[in-house]
Amino acid sequence: MSLNKQNHVHPNILGASVGVLIALPIASLLAYFFGNDYESRTTIYIVTLCWSIIGAICIFIFLKNTSKKLTLKALLIWIISVWLWPLLILSNLKKK
Repeated sequence: MSLNKQNHVHPNILGASVGVLIALPIASLLAYFFGNDYESRTTIYIVTLCWSIIGAICIFIFLKNTSKKLTLKALLIWIISVWLWPLLILSNLKKK
């Protein structure tokens, strides 16, 4: 007896994960260029990472009922959305 399971990752989880993974080197570069000492670099790095993680969570919750295929275009939109998430949420609130 076998169970018919689909072993696939939800596209939104994959998009959020890739968006945060892309944010890691961006956060380190921002910290490197704008931080003068160790404390300022770590602060910039942590704030930037928190921003992108919160963005990924917000966009994931916002799109939790959609299950479109993850294409290259959708992946690029996820990467951009991780950074610009307040604008997306505000535009959606204005529509309602």
